[in-house]
Amino acid sequence: MTLPPIFARLEKAFTVAVLILYSGGPFTVFLSGGYSQGDPGDAPADYPIMKLVFITTYCAFAALLTCRWRQTLETLLRDRFTLLFVALAVGSFAWSAAPDETFAKSIAFIGTTLFGIYFAGRYSQDNQLRLLAWAFGGIVCLSFFYAIALPKYGIMGGTHTGDWRGIYTHKNTLGKLMVLSVAVFLLRSLQPKRPRSSARFWSLAGLMGSVMLIGLCTSKGAMINASVVIGAIVVCLALRRWSISFLLPCLIGGMTLALGSGIWISQNLAGIANFLNKDVTLTGRTDIWALTFDKLVERPWFGYGYYGFWQGLDSEAGDVWRIYGWETPNAHNGFLDIAIQLGFIGLCLFLVSLLYHAILSLIQLRQSQSVTHIWPLAFMVYMIMGNLPESSLLVPNDLFWVFYVALSLQPYQLTQPQPQPHYSSTPETPQNLLEGYSS
Repeated sequence: MTLPPIFARLEKAFTVAVLILYSGGPFTVFLSGGYSQGDPGDAPADYPIMKLVFITTYCAFAALLTCRWRQTLETLLRDRFTLLFVALAVGSFAWSAAPDETFAKSIAFIGTTLFGIYFAGRYSQDNQLRLLAWAFGGIVCLSFFYAIALPKYGIMGGTHTGDWRGIYTHKNTLGKLMVLSVAVFLLRSLQPKRPRSSARFWSLAGLMGSVMLIGLCTSKGAMINASVVIGAIVVCLALRRWSISFLLPCLIGGMTLALGSGIWISQNLAGIANFLNKDVTLTGRTDIWALTFDKLVERPWFGYGYYGFWQGLDSEAGDVWRIYGWETPNAHNGFLDIAIQLGFIGLCLFLVSLLYHAILSLIQLRQSQSVTHIWPLAFMVYMIMGNLPESSLLVPNDLFWVFYVALSLQPYQLTQPQPQPHYSSTPETPQNLLEGYSS
């Protein structure tokens, strides 16, 4: 179905606006009245107006997918792992410890999945990255505006007084989103130059703005994750340009270095925790993990149902809250949260899907010269890193699930290998790699 140019532009503008909305901004911080962690009183809960806004987007994407039903069917048939996983989450209503909550959250989860299906089917990977650049550019600009012109909303008070949070309710959310922003703008800046194009300039400006916001929000986790994602992008460039005979010893050396680093970290955990201003338990996370796992072994195969566990002192999570002494909203580990909701069956299904798409993305990376094809691997690396200390998987109305669904339903170009570039006898350095992609 071909739309007139004006409608196509409006559709893209709508997509960018919804991407910003699903990132968690820019309205919730206003609705909260500028509430910050540590302020007197309880944090505001759900907002009916936001539920209405999200339901409107579900209906819009359902309509757009229906109008292109043949394309939608073709998109859905690209991957069965993710669809089976979604069916498991929605079907967990049958055994959920909190069926009413599971039913309500499943509607939002389906709606969020529709957005991912639409994003994968409507736009190519190159167009996806372009729309993400527009969305993150808007987030960066709005975050600076909120912090400078509306400091009550853009800068935190309470426990984190003075830390920037931009258009979000917490500084860590801004840091989390800016890591993805760094990846998007870095990849856009590495794309080949176009005559009379200002895309490179704006990509570098967006990259600088994203890095500045990571520093201003003072999220050490975001700083570490941004470094890891940048390193992953450099590694992906190397995987494409270096020969297998050179990559193999590099891979062995990297694994040896990672093993040695793991041993060193385990022996110096107290010092590292002190540097990150954390305790050895990672601000109590290890205690939460242990208590949550104890509850998991009571229902190991299918868990407690989607959003059926963390539902108050009278819910299954009550034992964890009473022992730990704090009403944690989740397990602070995305993979453990999948297991507690959908059991080891759900976790294994998700990990198989993740491994499957990682392998396909690696094959595509080796056969393609497009910088755009680095994005899936960069996102998967960050998704894994970001969900070790926090939980952002399976969250409805959230960009992480939208991106994962879009990634899993993308078409992979695996049957038309590109000619291999000429390999010089002198190994290229990461600096030369970046210069090569900038020229």
